[in-house]
Order: sequence, then structure tokens, then C-alpha cells
Amino acid sequence: MEQIIKAILKKLQEVKELKFIDVNFGQLTLENPAVDFPCALIDVEHIDYSSTSGKAQIAEAYINVTLAFKIYAPTSAGTPEAQQELGLQHYEIIKKVSSTLHNWGESPFSRLCRTSIKRNDKTFPENYTLNFKCQYTD
Repeated sequence: MEQIIKAILKKLQEVKELKFIDVNFGQLTLENPAVDFPCALIDVEHIDYSSTSGKAQIAEAYINVTLAFKIYAPTSAGTPEAQQELGLQHYEIIKKVSSTLHNWGESPFSRLCRTSIKRNDKTFPENYTLNFKCQYTD
């Protein structure tokens, strides 16, 4: 599990728009989170195991990448296009993170497969969870 997290932390450094990348320790639950925005917080939600011969097991890991953004630019229909684009640029970052991680992997785990994207509670900062899964032998 540690290898997967370390590899994802390193891989996400390719997304230059992210100002803070870390393991999710509940930073966004604090009144004043000690992160820079936009940020990515990685967590292994759970791991399912199936039996194989001998002591080895196939592990299927479910990984969450929470992306959080502070959005100040207006996005209403009457807003000038340049300002509106600033207010919507977080969608491009979500797309970049998705394309960076989906179908990427390195030994000892299989390629990550994006399974869903979910907008979290309508809170400030705006945040989304991208879910991935992969397999490895344990």
C-alpha cells in the first residue's frame, strides 16, 4: 500500500497546477487547512483480497484522490468570458489529474483504472474525489 501512495504522490507532481500534494489525513476537515490550493490528497479507501495458491493473495486496492479548490472568480451567465474561464478552470485540473493517473501504473501494481468522480458536499473549498482501483499480489 505504501508503494502505491508514494508512486501516486510522485506521479501527481506532473500536474503543475497542483500546489500541494499529500496523503489525506483529514486536512480539509480543519477550519483553516494547512494546504495550498489547488491541492490533491491521496488515500487508500480499502483493499479487497482474493485467495490464490499458497500464501499469496491478489489485492484490489481502491484509491481516492481528493482535489480541493478555492474558487473566487464568478461563473454566472452574464460574467465576461475571461473571468468565467477562471471560475471554471478547476475542471481542467480534474481532467489533467484523471488523464495523468488513469491507465498509469508501475511495478508492483497494475495500471490504475478510474472508476468514478464525485463532487463532495457543497462546501468551501470546492472539492471532488476521483476514485481509482488497481491490483497487486500480496
